[in-house]
Amino acid sequence: MSEKEYAQRYYQEHKEEQKAYREAHKEERSIYMKGWYSKNKIEQQNRARLYREKLRIEIIQHYGGKCICCGEIEITFLTIDHINGSGRQHRKSLGGANRFYLWLKRNNFPEGFQVLCMNCNWSKRMNKGICAHEQK
Repeated sequence: MSEKEYAQRYYQEHKEEQKAYREAHKEERSIYMKGWYSKNKIEQQNRARLYREKLRIEIIQHYGGKCICCGEIEITFLTIDHINGSGRQHRKSLGGANRFYLWLKRNNFPEGFQVLCMNCNWSKRMNKGICAHEQK
C-alpha cells in the first residue's frame, strides 16, 4: 500500500475524530495560522502566484496554446475568450480571472472557449464579436 493510499484510508477511518479535534481547537489553530501567515506572507504570496501562473498555462495549452485568429504563441500575450461573448459577466460571477481559470479546470475544460491573443480579444470586443483580422 502506498503512502498516499494509507493516508486516504486512515483519513476515512478517523474522519469523525479529526473533525471533533479540529472543532475543539478551532480558535487556537486560527491564532496560530494568523501568526504563521504574517511571518511567511511573501513566501505564501509567491507560492500562490506560481500556482496561478501554472494553472493559466495549463488552461491555455489545453485550449490549443496559440491564438486561433493570428497564430500568436507568446504565452504572456494569450488569454481565454468566451466564444459567445458574455465573458465579463461570467468572470464577475465567479469572482475574477483567477477563479475563472480554476472554474475551467474543475469543470473539465468545457466547450465554448478559445485562445486569443490580447489584441484579437480586444479587437473582437470593440468590433461586435469580429476580430479585425477577420474583417480584412
